[in-house]
Amino acid sequence: MAANREWTERHNSRGHVETCCEGKHVRLLEQKEDPYLDNHYLTKNNIPSYPNVLFRVSKVCHVTGERGLRCIFHDGGFRITHHGNLLWWSLSVTKDDIAVAEKRFLKGLFPNVQASNQQPFLEKFTTSPAFQSESRYGNFRFTFRLRKLLSLYARQFCDGSAPVFRVLDTKIYKKEIMYSVLVHPRYIKYYSQYPRLPRRYNRVCGYFQGKMSWRCQAPSKSHGHSLDEEESTVHAKRLNELKDYQHKVDGDVFYLLSKKQKS
Repeated sequence: MAANREWTERHNSRGHVETCCEGKHVRLLEQKEDPYLDNHYLTKNNIPSYPNVLFRVSKVCHVTGERGLRCIFHDGGFRITHHGNLLWWSLSVTKDDIAVAEKRFLKGLFPNVQASNQQPFLEKFTTSPAFQSESRYGNFRFTFRLRKLLSLYARQFCDGSAPVFRVLDTKIYKKEIMYSVLVHPRYIKYYSQYPRLPRRYNRVCGYFQGKMSWRCQAPSKSHGHSLDEEESTVHAKRLNELKDYQHKVDGDVFYLLSKKQKS
């Protein structure tokens, strides 16, 4: 319930105002019903129909600028230089991930139907920055398989044991929602107040067998299409006018914790 959620407004390290709820991943519908939140994007009506899709992503990326690139090459790896003790990574959603998510969505919508004339439609909706190769954080992208990255992290910082995944927070910006996941060595108890990340797929974010699951609730930067259902098929219907109807969800992100963090 909303009464159990505490929202804090603050400026982040880049100077942007963010409204943060720590220790919870708050769904978009819950945000709209929360009386403590005041944002006109959350309360807009007449939003075109769009798909609520589950992605299971096996790759993550770290984006940086030219200065960060030089430091990475100089150090022979990734080193935390600011933003506390956290190294920022985000999901790298591929075209294959989108295609698989589309099939999963259709299977849930029409479980007993094998549509032979179904045309791809999900790429018409996945227009938020979470799905783009370009990034406002820099022009250089390092992409790894999540399973490999976690293996290297465990070897270097976790004494070989599997790291712990926790629900860090939900952050709301002017036209963006961000879900954060914290990854840290098992011996560190400093973040024990944050709940463990679920393995179930019915939550906003989860982790299971080398893949991050992310239930995307608003995949579009601006709504140029609406989702139409017709005779056991769906298609993206082009709208006459392009509008920002609500928040876009800029992916779920996760952070790797430095070994130097207090325990």
